[in-house]
Amino acid sequence: MSFVGPRAKPPNEHEAFSASIAGWTYRLKLRPGLTGLAQIRDPSGEPNFALKFDLEYMEKMNPLLDLKILFLSVLNTLLLRWDRKKT
Repeated sequence: MSFVGPRAKPPNEHEAFSASIAGWTYRLKLRPGLTGLAQIRDPSGEPNFALKFDLEYMEKMNPLLDLKILFLSVLNTLLLRWDRKKT
């Protein structure tokens, strides 16, 4: 596990999403993370949107993006605003 990357899902959810969402298993190419682009940007928690942001992270992955995601995660935690996600 790393600090930044696609959030891991429980096995039963992963199997259900793999069967119903095309490209879901592509997320497995990266190590799961404690936080990620989907957690910062996705206001709904909807799996389709999470996959979109996870794939975007995979395309743009670099140390600066990781630092930005970590900074925004800490900021959201300190300001108690995980329910009002901003980028």
